Amino acid sequence: MVAIATDRLTKVFSDGTVAVDEVTIEAASGEFLVLLGPTGCGKSTILRLVAGLEEETSGHVLIDGQVVDRLSAKDRRVAMVFQDYALYPHLTVAQNIGFPLRAGHHAPTPRRG
Repeated sequence: MVAIATDRLTKVFSDGTVAVDEVTIEAASGEFLVLLGPTGCGKSTILRLVAGLEEETSGHVLIDGQVVDRLSAKDRRVAMVFQDYALYPHLTVAQNIGFPLRAGHHAPTPRRG
């Protein structure tokens, strides 16, 4: 596993939209980090910046303490997998997380073979 960090990471799109505004986060090797927030707050953009699929406007992405801003996506040796999910915009983050627990829905058990 690797440590992943951002240092004042910023992304401003060509139309002037500020998608990520000086975000500093750190996930140590073996640590689990979750980004939560409403649609359009920059969660996916942060992941795309870390993976090298978008270029930052300013700030840095670090993998194992090394700045990787100029490395291509393939040279960063990280990957993204988006989970298919449904969020309800009228609910808070906590309500969205708790909804399946209250509704009694559980993920199916994977079959082997």
